Amino acid sequence: MPFAHRTAPASTTRKPAPARRSFSSTSSAATTAAGTTRCAISVAAGAASPGARAAIRRRRRPEDEALYGQDHFNRDAIAVLDAARVARAHIVGLSMGGYTALMLAAKYPDRVLSCTAAGAGSGSPRETRQQFIQECRHTAAEFERTAKINAEGMGLGPTRVQLQIKDPIGWRRSVAHLAEHPAHAAAKTLRTVQAGRASLYDLEGN
Repeated sequence: MPFAHRTAPASTTRKPAPARRSFSSTSSAATTAAGTTRCAISVAAGAASPGARAAIRRRRRPEDEALYGQDHFNRDAIAVLDAARVARAHIVGLSMGGYTALMLAAKYPDRVLSCTAAGAGSGSPRETRQQFIQECRHTAAEFERTAKINAEGMGLGPTRVQLQIKDPIGWRRSVAHLAEHPAHAAAKTLRTVQAGRASLYDLEGN
């Protein structure tokens, strides 16, 4: 969940503390420091409230595959900061959000105070790169063929089954949220983002 920390209003006897900003491109929870409030802006169905997710599902997803891709992810994240009137932020991302956090730090350094990326760069190792791309394209084709996301199967993958072991209720909620995503949009995201983005190793020295 994206969030912006703002210092609570100062009393008449205290000088206002400088405002702090942080933006998260995943549904991670934020812990606020004493004396601060949290302003949250949701940008992903998995991070939204049930009512917001219903509204998101009603919105039309682009059919044109050219409107998908990592560059769009990057610009969407910057648009969230712009909408929140946050000039610079501490960027935190997990998985696809982690890769996006790295791209924001690299491409929009003037908007980034710090960058924390976790689990970023799936498919980057060169020895398994082609296999990863083929699997993404195969899964995308299955989403389109069946017109649904195999959320249960994805939830049992090696990177997600650990959540089921640690937190079965949280895992079930995560799978349910994933199943709400439109299959055609998920397929395009797999092809253009996961399979289409550069390996982190290819960015070395750039």
